Amino acid sequence: MRSIVYIIGVRGRTGAMFNHELSPVAKIIGVDKGADFGALLKRDWPDFIWLATRNPVSEPVKSYYSFLKGKENIPTLILSQNGLSAVDDAQVALKEVLGQAAEKVRIIRISLCNQVEIDETNKELGIKYKLPIMLGFGPSTSSGQTLSTRASTELSRRFSKQVVDDVEQIFKAAGFKTQKFFGKGVRDMEYSKLFSNLIGMAAAVNGKTVNEGLRDKTIFIQEIMMLKELAAVAKAEHVSFTDLGNYPVRFGAFIIKLPIWLLLMSRGLLVALVEKKRAGKPKDLSEIDYYNGEVVKLGKKFGIPTPINEKIVEEAKRIEIR
Repeated sequence: MRSIVYIIGVRGRTGAMFNHELSPVAKIIGVDKGADFGALLKRDWPDFIWLATRNPVSEPVKSYYSFLKGKENIPTLILSQNGLSAVDDAQVALKEVLGQAAEKVRIIRISLCNQVEIDETNKELGIKYKLPIMLGFGPSTSSGQTLSTRASTELSRRFSKQVVDDVEQIFKAAGFKTQKFFGKGVRDMEYSKLFSNLIGMAAAVNGKTVNEGLRDKTIFIQEIMMLKELAAVAKAEHVSFTDLGNYPVRFGAFIIKLPIWLLLMSRGLLVALVEKKRAGKPKDLSEIDYYNGEVVKLGKKFGIPTPINEKIVEEAKRIEIR
């Protein structure tokens, strides 16, 4: 029997993409604002609720999971948002609406590696993206804490392996290229996705594309220092960077350790490497709190200065106000 997956935010870019790609292999029910969620639940009880809305996740989690209060078979929650806060925010929201039963809600964390862009010429979907879909995923119960080996073992024991296997089967049937993570590896995955997301943010607040920014000496230095601050925060949390999809994150994390003068000499090579992965327009600043803002927040938590990321956040907010 095909799994039943509710995709919340089906009109958004990622929601529309996953709806289109997964429909042949699972029963997908797209949910958007104004939908009668209670009526939908009476007709088809979901195995998974996939939250494809933008950050923050707290309000949509509370809104949809409030319908499940007092129910026995609570669906697994899938989170595909950017940043590092989604799981923790979701857990707080679940606790608020479900009480003690929130501990029974399994959460799958996803890091999508494909860029999804608006495409007004595509009358069917309104978006464009490249295939295959590449993503990392894994079970998560506490993204904000570093898990010891013992805790990771306990996590794997407590989290139903069958649920993870079911998700993996859906992805494989849809032709996705996937990487599976457990325990501490889920946090490593999130940090690695953030590393790739940050590239181009210093350029964006200067109104430049990623490639234009990297060719500018001043912005290039900001980009490197921004990533160095992330690496310092990751070290404090005992996180390791890992490659995701076709993004060589480990290589990137290695080269930013080199002196600035040496990186400046190799700038042309680095620009060529990034050029293959990025779209030719400035990056979106609307989720700055979940990009550079995450680095600032964790820097404060661990007592690590993050002046470059703070400057980028401040400038992005000024641009947004204008």
